Amino acid sequence: TTKIEYETIEHYIDNQIIEYLSPSETEDTHFEVRPLSFDVRDAASRGTLYHTYIEKLPNTKWNKDMIQYISNQYHLELDTYLMNDLLKLNENVLFSSLRNTDIFHEYPFIVRNEQSVLQGYIDYLSVGNDIVLIDFKSDYVENEITLIQRYHSQIDAYKKALTLLFPNKDIKTYITKKRFYCFE
Repeated sequence: TTKIEYETIEHYIDNQIIEYLSPSETEDTHFEVRPLSFDVRDAASRGTLYHTYIEKLPNTKWNKDMIQYISNQYHLELDTYLMNDLLKLNENVLFSSLRNTDIFHEYPFIVRNEQSVLQGYIDYLSVGNDIVLIDFKSDYVENEITLIQRYHSQIDAYKKALTLLFPNKDIKTYITKKRFYCFE
């Protein structure tokens, strides 16, 4: 018979604490609570509708007929306000410059950086010579400064994640409600 010897090793315990975060959890802002209304479309549902159109529309120049087609095909609400917003977005110099890149909608990511894991979804990601992130917002703000201050940490968290995912690319980040605001 062959004698087998086993060596025992100490049990390894990982004392490192890992924090799981989404980019929105990096924010340190508090929003006022507004009364629930079933008569007026709230910013969240309007934002979801807006995101859906952007995801469904092709990466080409849009027109009213294309937007109406997407509305009919996916049974999406469409009013003049939304139609005009989508047409203005498509005419935007930055947005139209991304047409020849690879576009990803609701781009999922999970990265580990030091003692935290950051996970989430990026609204709109363009991968070309550079990486361009666009985060669409629909909440009510008094001015652009409030929008930028409210979401600066979130956009910064996205940028850190993209830097880990695309280490050899320049990362450009933008937030938009009506106009594009660049974060540098």
